[in-house]
Amino acid sequence: MSTLSNIDIEKELISGNILVFPFDEENIKGASYNFTAGKFAYLVPNEPEGEYKSVYDVDTRKIVLPPKSTVLVATNESIWVSHKIAGTYHSKVKLASKGIGHIGTTLDPDFLGVALIALHNLSDHEISLKPEEDTFVSITFHYLKTRATHDHDNNPGRPDLVAMIGPNEEDRKWLEVGYRSNRNKNVLK
Repeated sequence: MSTLSNIDIEKELISGNILVFPFDEENIKGASYNFTAGKFAYLVPNEPEGEYKSVYDVDTRKIVLPPKSTVLVATNESIWVSHKIAGTYHSKVKLASKGIGHIGTTLDPDFLGVALIALHNLSDHEISLKPEEDTFVSITFHYLKTRATHDHDNNPGRPDLVAMIGPNEEDRKWLEVGYRSNRNKNVLK
């Protein structure tokens, strides 16, 4: 396994082994790609049977992370990677310096869809993000030495998690847009 540089990422985007939509060339960094926040953002309840609440403020058009909370935020972009590529998601220093705890999750080969990222606001104050503008998580891509024999079992748009969260109608429609929910990677081209 080796990490892809910006040159490798660009090569794999051109060859079709990595697809990102909507794509922004400015989000390619030296060895990563930065994703922007989507409007789908829900506060994780403190009680086991508690309700998830949207933290996207329609009036200010911002995601507001309350103090001492965990919020699930979907990336605005959808991603697909071939069987020869995997990835890891990482915190951005800009957010970590404001009080967002470490982010760590994986991208399996042949995954398609938005990523759902848990942001932990460890601070005593609100932290805001502007959907479709603020980058909030970086992904590092890796070549696999051999092809994975276990396919990921997550469906595009993560309907299993969406059902658990019980989003409002507007968020459900946002997730159902073709490039966020369609199993065919060609919708990202």
